[in-house]
Amino acid sequence: MRMTARLAIIIGLTALSLTACDQLQGGPSTVVVDLAAVAKATGQDVAMQKQMDDSRTELTTQLQETAANLEKDLNEQRDKLGDSPTEAEQQELQQKVTAAQQQYSQTQAAAQQQVQQFEAGLVLQYRESMQPIVQEIAAAHGASVVRLADAALLWFDPKVDITAEVIAAVRAQSPSPMLGSELAEPPVAPAVSPPETDPPAAGSE
Repeated sequence: MRMTARLAIIIGLTALSLTACDQLQGGPSTVVVDLAAVAKATGQDVAMQKQMDDSRTELTTQLQETAANLEKDLNEQRDKLGDSPTEAEQQELQQKVTAAQQQYSQTQAAAQQQVQQFEAGLVLQYRESMQPIVQEIAAAHGASVVRLADAALLWFDPKVDITAEVIAAVRAQSPSPMLGSELAEPPVAPAVSPPETDPPAAGSE
Protein backbone atom coordinates (compact mmCIF):
# COMPACT_ATOMS: atom_id res chain seq x y z
CA MET A 1 0.00 0.00 0.00
CA ARG A 2 1.44 3.37 -0.95
CA MET A 3 1.40 6.27 1.45
CA THR A 4 -1.16 8.83 0.37
CA ALA A 5 -0.07 12.37 -0.44
CA ARG A 6 -2.25 13.60 2.44
CA LEU A 7 -0.49 11.37 4.95
CA ALA A 8 2.91 12.48 3.62
CA ILE A 9 1.89 16.12 4.02
CA ILE A 10 0.62 15.88 7.57
CA ILE A 11 3.71 13.92 8.66
CA GLY A 12 5.94 16.76 7.50
CA LEU A 13 4.07 19.82 8.69
CA THR A 14 6.57 21.47 11.05
CA ALA A 15 10.18 21.46 12.12
CA LEU A 16 11.49 19.59 15.13
CA SER A 17 13.44 21.79 17.53
CA LEU A 18 15.69 19.57 19.59
CA THR A 19 18.09 20.37 22.41
CA ALA A 20 21.22 18.44 21.52
CA CYS A 21 24.58 18.03 23.18
CA ASP A 22 27.25 20.67 22.83
CA GLN A 23 27.75 21.41 19.17
CA LEU A 24 30.73 19.61 17.70
CA GLN A 25 33.30 21.90 16.19
CA GLY A 26 32.69 22.22 12.48
CA GLY A 27 29.33 20.40 12.66
CA PRO A 28 26.11 21.89 11.24
CA SER A 29 23.79 23.69 13.68
CA THR A 30 20.79 22.39 11.72
CA VAL A 31 20.19 19.03 10.08
CA VAL A 32 17.31 17.85 7.89
CA VAL A 33 15.21 14.67 8.05
CA ASP A 34 12.41 13.45 5.80
CA LEU A 35 9.99 11.70 8.16
CA ALA A 36 7.67 10.74 5.30
CA ALA A 37 10.57 8.92 3.64
CA VAL A 38 11.42 7.24 6.95
CA ALA A 39 7.82 6.06 7.36
CA LYS A 40 7.76 4.68 3.82
CA ALA A 41 11.13 2.93 4.12
CA THR A 42 10.26 1.29 7.45
CA GLY A 43 6.65 0.31 6.69
CA GLN A 44 5.14 2.62 9.27
CA ASP A 45 3.25 4.50 6.57
CA VAL A 46 1.40 1.27 5.74
CA ALA A 47 0.45 0.73 9.39
CA MET A 48 -0.81 4.30 9.79
CA GLN A 49 -2.70 4.29 6.50
CA LYS A 50 -4.36 0.98 7.38
CA GLN A 51 -5.50 2.35 10.72
CA MET A 52 -6.85 5.47 9.02
CA ASP A 53 -8.70 3.41 6.41
CA ASP A 54 -10.04 0.98 9.03
CA SER A 55 -11.30 3.84 11.24
CA ARG A 56 -13.12 5.45 8.32
CA THR A 57 -14.64 2.13 7.28
CA GLU A 58 -15.80 1.39 10.83
CA LEU A 59 -17.35 4.82 11.26
CA THR A 60 -19.09 4.54 7.90
CA THR A 61 -20.60 1.22 9.01
CA GLN A 62 -21.74 2.74 12.31
CA LEU A 63 -23.32 5.71 10.54
CA GLN A 64 -25.13 3.40 8.12
CA GLU A 65 -26.54 1.44 11.07
CA THR A 66 -27.59 4.69 12.72
CA ALA A 67 -29.40 5.83 9.57
CA ALA A 68 -31.12 2.44 9.26
CA ASN A 69 -32.30 2.58 12.87
CA LEU A 70 -33.66 6.09 12.47
CA GLU A 71 -35.48 5.06 9.30
CA LYS A 72 -36.91 2.00 11.05
CA ASP A 73 -38.24 4.11 13.92
CA LEU A 74 -39.83 6.59 11.55
CA ASN A 75 -41.44 3.80 9.52
CA GLU A 76 -42.89 2.30 12.69
CA GLN A 77 -44.43 5.64 13.57
CA ARG A 78 -45.87 5.93 10.04
CA ASP A 79 -47.42 2.48 10.42
CA LYS A 80 -49.02 3.48 13.74
CA LEU A 81 -50.75 6.39 12.03
CA GLY A 82 -52.42 4.05 9.56
CA ASP A 83 -53.61 4.89 6.05
CA SER A 84 -55.60 7.98 6.98
CA PRO A 85 -53.59 10.16 9.36
CA THR A 86 -54.98 13.53 10.28
CA GLU A 87 -53.31 16.69 9.05
CA ALA A 88 -51.95 17.33 12.54
CA GLU A 89 -50.47 13.82 12.67
CA GLN A 90 -48.86 14.28 9.26
CA GLN A 91 -47.31 17.57 10.33
CA GLU A 92 -46.01 16.03 13.53
CA LEU A 93 -44.49 13.11 11.63
CA GLN A 94 -42.85 15.49 9.17
CA GLN A 95 -41.34 17.40 12.07
CA LYS A 96 -39.89 14.16 13.40
CA VAL A 97 -38.47 13.32 9.97
CA THR A 98 -36.82 16.73 9.78
CA ALA A 99 -35.46 16.38 13.33
CA ALA A 100 -34.05 12.93 12.54
CA GLN A 101 -32.34 14.24 9.41
CA GLN A 102 -30.78 17.13 11.33
CA GLN A 103 -29.69 14.80 14.10
CA TYR A 104 -28.04 12.44 11.62
CA SER A 105 -26.24 15.32 9.87
CA GLN A 106 -24.86 16.52 13.20
CA THR A 107 -23.76 12.99 14.08
CA GLN A 108 -22.08 12.61 10.70
CA ALA A 109 -20.18 15.88 11.18
CA ALA A 110 -19.11 14.86 14.69
CA ALA A 111 -17.89 11.48 13.38
CA GLN A 112 -15.86 13.17 10.66
CA GLN A 113 -14.24 15.41 13.26
CA GLN A 114 -13.38 12.35 15.34
CA VAL A 115 -11.71 10.72 12.34
CA GLN A 116 -9.62 13.82 11.69
CA GLN A 117 -8.56 13.97 15.34
CA PHE A 118 -7.71 10.26 15.28
CA GLU A 119 -5.56 10.68 12.16
CA ALA A 120 -3.80 13.71 13.62
CA GLY A 121 -3.15 11.69 16.77
CA LEU A 122 -1.58 8.87 14.77
CA VAL A 123 0.77 11.28 13.01
CA LEU A 124 1.69 12.97 16.29
CA GLN A 125 2.35 9.56 17.83
CA TYR A 126 4.64 8.68 14.92
CA ARG A 127 6.54 11.96 15.18
CA GLU A 128 6.98 11.54 18.94
CA SER A 129 8.26 7.98 18.45
CA MET A 130 10.86 9.28 15.98
CA GLN A 131 12.09 12.15 18.13
CA PRO A 132 14.52 10.22 20.40
CA ILE A 133 16.18 8.57 17.39
CA VAL A 134 16.35 11.82 15.44
CA GLN A 135 17.68 13.71 18.45
CA GLU A 136 20.44 11.18 19.08
CA ILE A 137 21.60 11.28 15.46
CA ALA A 138 21.33 15.08 15.32
CA ALA A 139 23.41 15.37 18.49
CA ALA A 140 26.06 13.11 16.96
CA HIS A 141 26.28 15.62 14.11
CA GLY A 142 26.55 18.49 16.59
CA ALA A 143 23.17 19.91 15.56
CA SER A 144 20.78 21.66 17.89
CA VAL A 145 17.85 21.97 15.45
CA VAL A 146 16.24 19.44 13.10
CA ARG A 147 14.19 20.66 10.14
CA LEU A 148 11.71 18.46 8.32
CA ALA A 149 12.27 18.11 4.61
CA ASP A 150 9.14 19.48 2.97
CA ALA A 151 7.94 22.04 0.46
CA ALA A 152 8.86 24.87 2.85
CA LEU A 153 12.54 24.09 2.38
CA LEU A 154 13.66 25.64 -0.89
CA TRP A 155 17.15 24.09 -0.76
CA PHE A 156 19.51 22.39 1.65
CA ASP A 157 22.93 20.81 1.37
CA PRO A 158 22.58 16.99 1.12
CA LYS A 159 25.40 16.76 3.66
CA VAL A 160 23.00 17.86 6.42
CA ASP A 161 20.36 15.25 5.49
CA ILE A 162 20.22 12.56 8.20
CA THR A 163 17.25 10.67 6.71
CA ALA A 164 19.28 7.60 5.72
CA GLU A 165 20.79 7.36 9.21
CA VAL A 166 17.36 7.59 10.83
CA ILE A 167 16.02 4.86 8.52
CA ALA A 168 18.95 2.61 9.42
CA ALA A 169 18.43 3.25 13.15
CA VAL A 170 14.70 2.48 12.94
CA ARG A 171 15.33 -0.71 10.96
CA ALA A 172 17.85 -1.79 13.58
CA GLN A 173 15.13 -1.73 16.22
CA SER A 174 12.77 -4.70 16.34
CA PRO A 175 9.95 -3.88 16.36
CA SER A 176 10.14 -0.31 15.12
CA PRO A 177 9.30 2.38 17.72
CA MET A 178 5.74 3.15 16.67
CA LEU A 179 4.74 -0.34 15.49
CA GLY A 180 5.80 -1.77 18.81
CA SER A 181 3.76 0.67 20.88
CA GLU A 182 0.11 0.85 21.81
CA LEU A 183 -1.65 2.70 19.02
CA ALA A 184 -4.37 5.31 19.42
CA GLU A 185 -7.92 4.19 20.13
CA PRO A 186 -10.10 4.22 16.99
CA PRO A 187 -12.99 6.70 16.91
CA VAL A 188 -16.57 5.69 17.62
CA ALA A 189 -19.61 7.37 16.08
CA PRO A 190 -21.64 9.39 18.63
CA ALA A 191 -24.84 7.74 19.82
CA VAL A 192 -28.07 8.97 18.25
CA SER A 193 -31.43 8.81 20.04
CA PRO A 194 -34.42 7.83 17.86
CA PRO A 195 -37.23 10.34 17.47
CA GLU A 196 -39.87 10.22 20.19
CA THR A 197 -42.38 7.46 19.57
CA ASP A 198 -45.14 8.87 21.75
CA PRO A 199 -45.91 12.57 21.28
CA PRO A 200 -46.50 14.68 24.41
CA ALA A 201 -50.08 15.00 25.54
CA ALA A 202 -52.08 17.89 24.19
CA GLY A 203 -51.80 21.02 26.30
CA SER A 204 -48.64 19.85 28.14
CA GLU A 205 -45.45 21.93 28.11
